[in-house]
Amino acid sequence: MMQHKNLKNLWRLSVLILTLISILFAYMLFNTDHKFAFAVEAEGNKKFGITLEPSDRLFDVANMAPGDHIEKQIVVKNIGKLGFTYYLSAVLEKGDKLFDVFTISIKEKAGRVFYQGKLKELKNLHLGALESSEEEAFIIDVLFPAESGNEFQGEQISVSFLFEATERQTDEEDDHSDSHEEIRLGGENRIETATKVSKQGWPNGAPAAVLTREDDFADALAGTPLAYKLDIPILLTNKDHLTPKTMEELLRLKSKTVYILGLEGAVSREIEDALNHSGFEIIRLGGADRFGTAEEIARFIGVQKRVVIANGYSFADALSISPWAARKGVPILFTQQNLLPKSTLAILDGFSIQDVIVVGGEGVIGKEVSSQFKNASYYAGKDRYGTNAKIFSELGNDISSVFITTGLDFPDALTGSVLAAKSNSMILLLDDNFGNPEVLKFLESKKGRLIISHIIGGFGAVPESLIERVKNIIGN
Repeated sequence: MMQHKNLKNLWRLSVLILTLISILFAYMLFNTDHKFAFAVEAEGNKKFGITLEPSDRLFDVANMAPGDHIEKQIVVKNIGKLGFTYYLSAVLEKGDKLFDVFTISIKEKAGRVFYQGKLKELKNLHLGALESSEEEAFIIDVLFPAESGNEFQGEQISVSFLFEATERQTDEEDDHSDSHEEIRLGGENRIETATKVSKQGWPNGAPAAVLTREDDFADALAGTPLAYKLDIPILLTNKDHLTPKTMEELLRLKSKTVYILGLEGAVSREIEDALNHSGFEIIRLGGADRFGTAEEIARFIGVQKRVVIANGYSFADALSISPWAARKGVPILFTQQNLLPKSTLAILDGFSIQDVIVVGGEGVIGKEVSSQFKNASYYAGKDRYGTNAKIFSELGNDISSVFITTGLDFPDALTGSVLAAKSNSMILLLDDNFGNPEVLKFLESKKGRLIISHIIGGFGAVPESLIERVKNIIGN
């Protein structure tokens, strides 16, 4: 008889197969004209007593249009005597076009996000463990992305949600308990960190990638909403020649298009020619300076009555708000402390902006600039860490996971901003002293409601001792 510990990588579900050692349930998403229905795998071996509710139809998306989503709750129960660890996968039966397009999020009813991304990439998601008589509720949200076109009209899809139960080995294997293993993404330099972030967020590749210079922050942060909208990573390069590690990652991603941010002074023509020669399509978004490049990116992704304004020469405030801005589709524009650039004014005046979100205090955005905004919202603390805490507490109050990085320098965190947005997280900036009272107060307010998801940067940039201090405050 096959050992339980070997089942995880070997089990494959068929609705008619009842002879599995451990029990598997399938949520079958049968459809006609996008109609999702729900069915439960027939009872198998009673070694594990896993049941699922509801046990009838889960989704019916026959009338969904691009931009619509449907949210449903599933309750997983252990009615048996043995504890088990369980996993979730999405397996395509038919309808690969929609399988590639639909996105899905899986989260606890309490708010912790387990997965947010492409439906087709939902594989072996570890949901935790359940002891006898325990249950857990999950919210499944299926989204038909707004940018999808009419070419999907009449397409059909059939997908199985596979819940796999295996024998629980030890308490340490239960990621769903109070313990949590955060992921550290850091390389020997900023370019290696960027490739690690890319591998983490896009393990199965991406149709395109954003490319920006390694030695400045503005273009990468302005490009975060673009990267999130297209669901692609941000990679860094030397501004004069294409860094080999970056080229390797583009090949691993199997990208066809590269979005270069900045004109040739930011990312050279030599790099563009090298990419063209290698078969990549190039789309360059650039202006005369960082303000102009941010303007071009904003026009490309679309402006919908809201913009973020941050100081173009101070990275921390723009970094703090970039995951939120990306998720909301809000462009990030830049200003000087006491002068609003023409490029930024062109967006404010040309699109009749109704809501200006200003990040940073008078030390980075002076009254000469802020007085020109109508209907502005201000997010500022006594320093960059206080502003970061203010943004998190007011715009990310429903967020249950956090990316931690240093607030002292920008390179490591730049490319992590889009992964944080993709993971429905925010970024927390910390310094070595960890002495900002606004940050401490914020973390104390999140005790028991926040986990550290990722650490962006190596041990030199973000020491483990600092992480332990945060864990002690928030109760991880």
